[in-house]
Amino acid sequence: AADAERYGLAHLFDALDFSGDPLQALAMLDSAPDRAIYIGNRIEPDVQRAAQAGMTTVQALWFVADDQPPGVEPDFQAFTPMDVLNIARRVAGVAR
Repeated sequence: AADAERYGLAHLFDALDFSGDPLQALAMLDSAPDRAIYIGNRIEPDVQRAAQAGMTTVQALWFVADDQPPGVEPDFQAFTPMDVLNIARRVAGVAR
């Protein structure tokens, strides 16, 4: 949460969960998986678990990020925190 605050992004999200558990994040949001975006720097377990739960996945590459293991790919890659916002707008179908 400190990073989201530092980058001035925290107020833009309904929930921030740093547990690494996409199902916990969904429970916090009380949301269907297809209405949530999961952002993680680790392919396994972050991206892989969120994809298995049916969430849109974003690999955060501004942190130390894992190499891509074969067969596991995020829906999107974010090179900066601003990329996350652009991805969220795109997924939501919101014009800039």
